[in-house]
Order: sequence, then C-alpha cells, then structure tokens
Amino acid sequence: DGGLDNNYMTENPDGITRLFCGNLKKEITEEQLHNAINGITHIKWMTDKVTREFYGSTFIEMKDPKAAAAAVMMDKTKLLGRPLKIYFCPP
Repeated sequence: DGGLDNNYMTENPDGITRLFCGNLKKEITEEQLHNAINGITHIKWMTDKVTREFYGSTFIEMKDPKAAAAAVMMDKTKLLGRPLKIYFCPP
C-alpha cells in the first residue's frame, strides 16, 4: 500500500517516541486517549489559533520507542467509532 514495512513499524529501529494521532472525535478527553493508547507521557492538542476549536489531531509523546511502536500498530483501529490515524513523527 506504499506504507512502511511491517518490520519497521513493529521494531521502530529509529527509536522515535513522538507520534501524530489524528481522526479523533472532537469530544475526546485526555483520559479517553490515555486509556486507549498505553504509554502516553504528553499530549499536544491541535487547535485553531483563533477559535481554539480542537481539530481532531494531536501529537503525542510516548514513554519509550517500544510503546511508540505498539501505538503505531493501532493505526486504523477504531476509537469512539472512528478509525485512528497514528504515525511516527520524527524530530
């Protein structure tokens, strides 16, 4: 499908801990996101600069590369009825 190979996704050889997480419901809470994705240490909520409305996307920092790889493997699984988009976000 043009994506990264499964081995890269499961092993995370670059040691990336920052991820993009999108297609979230606008009503999602921090607690719901923490409960759905294990190992989150920080969430940056993407909001409109003027209205402060949540876009439905976040950048999340994971506790370690292994937790990041596990989270990326959740790509396309459903959270609150919507398919997640989770990708590595290199520095």
